[in-house]
Amino acid sequence: MLTQLKVAVITMVLAIGLATAGARPACADTYQVSGFFDTTSYSGPLNGGSFSGTFSTTGPLAFTLPGTSIPTFDVSLFNSSGTLLAELTNSTTTALALDATSAGDGDLIGFGLAQTFLQLQFPPGSSGIGPVLPFSSRLGANASFAGIGTNTILTDSGVASGQVSLVPEPGTLLLLGMGFGLLGRKRTAKRESVR
Repeated sequence: MLTQLKVAVITMVLAIGLATAGARPACADTYQVSGFFDTTSYSGPLNGGSFSGTFSTTGPLAFTLPGTSIPTFDVSLFNSSGTLLAELTNSTTTALALDATSAGDGDLIGFGLAQTFLQLQFPPGSSGIGPVLPFSSRLGANASFAGIGTNTILTDSGVASGQVSLVPEPGTLLLLGMGFGLLGRKRTAKRESVR
């Protein structure tokens, strides 16, 4: 009877952890963004470099026209040697999630202004989670690319690959960890009782 109760508790903790792992909190969502710049689209200083950072929204990411403001973000742009060339933050610039489907451009997330910026393009109707469209697969007049100092062929760099993922909130990770820890402990105890 006691063993069945332990199994029921372990199952409940795992079920709650797994059920909430994909759930989005109503208050805020945090996203991880990362990727690499190509070396062929343009000849900008970011060619062969990378980008990484986070951004937060006050609920699920929403692509709208004329754009939904992204209130909190910190995205770094690195050259091919790993040197930081720009840090785009909400204290120095703006960011938007834009539905540009009507113009044939899909969904866009833009960090920064026309001088120093990172723009990521997604297929129309995207949730903004998953791979970004690389520069070579762009839709319409827009694309996934970045610029340092100004927006010209000499200062821009196309995105070769990129990813946006939702960061699980800590409570979900705690529940999953507790459930798997209890499960591991139960299996270890069962093996020792068999010996």
